[in-house]
Amino acid sequence: MGERRHSEEEYQALLRRLDIALEASHIGVWEHNLATDTVIWDERMHKLYATGLTSADMPTDIWTRAIHPDDLERASAEFDAAAKSKGSYESQFRIIRPDGKIRHLRSKAKFYLNFRGEPAIIGVEWDVTADVELTKALAEQQRIAEERATQLQASQAQVEYAADHDYLTGLPNRRYFDRRCQQLADDQSVRQLAVLHIDLDHFKTINDQHGHEAGDQVLCHAARMIEAAKGPDDFAVRMGGDEFVLIAVNFESEQQLAAKAAKILNGLGKGLSYQGFNLTMGGSIGIAYGEDRDCKRLVRDADMALYEAKRSGRNQVRLHRAEAVRLTQPEIKAASRLSGR
Repeated sequence: MGERRHSEEEYQALLRRLDIALEASHIGVWEHNLATDTVIWDERMHKLYATGLTSADMPTDIWTRAIHPDDLERASAEFDAAAKSKGSYESQFRIIRPDGKIRHLRSKAKFYLNFRGEPAIIGVEWDVTADVELTKALAEQQRIAEERATQLQASQAQVEYAADHDYLTGLPNRRYFDRRCQQLADDQSVRQLAVLHIDLDHFKTINDQHGHEAGDQVLCHAARMIEAAKGPDDFAVRMGGDEFVLIAVNFESEQQLAAKAAKILNGLGKGLSYQGFNLTMGGSIGIAYGEDRDCKRLVRDADMALYEAKRSGRNQVRLHRAEAVRLTQPEIKAASRLSGR
């Protein structure tokens, strides 16, 4: 008899400790008898759901009526699956309390047979709203940080682009030219390079007669004409003022270079309509090429050829060679036909 009383006292002490632990952790305990479709809630479940009730026996729809409509189908399906499989149940969902407040609850349970041999599911629930809100806040902070990093990268890209490009024409500038020339010098796939040094004719006259805005329009037009003559591996640069450079990479022949020059001169010769005026312009082009991939030397050689083109009456093309051979107007016209212009 004493041993039985001692065991009963130990059992009651264990229940008290369990109750204190559950109370301290704010964990509610529930049981759903699947045979009789009845539900039992302890006091902590009522606190979680803010029902204002204390009764242990509850209507079966007390749970479904409290769950947020957007979570009800999923949470119910998870419970039904656990009951059907006679396994474990785990879910997280939102509830709407009678005062309208929304709380996030986590629920864990397990299938078992009660003392009458009836199938039931017994489980616990606790409030995880603080964890959910913290996770959400951290995710938002991460999103903001990633967005700012993306904006920073975009800003850096814009700064780098602006540093490498002419603000007016959009063409690469001398800074880009210097770096690209070094890359080409190191690129073993480059067999040969050519430089077409282009200088607009009578640009100062257009500026003086029609103003700098007209001059800007002429420069932009020239940039478009030069870009139109590029090959797939070529690049064009505004070196400053009314001077441009077209770098031809792995070109096929002198005739191809002549065709590029002719295409540029033909485009420039069409002129540009500006405020009722037809701004006519031309260009002088010096060409140099070689197999040593030395852009800067080629620029110097092309500059000398350009000087000869200017000295010879402008709107000319000169090719720098040992003999300083001049491309004649018939050669330019022939090259123009080759270029399709």
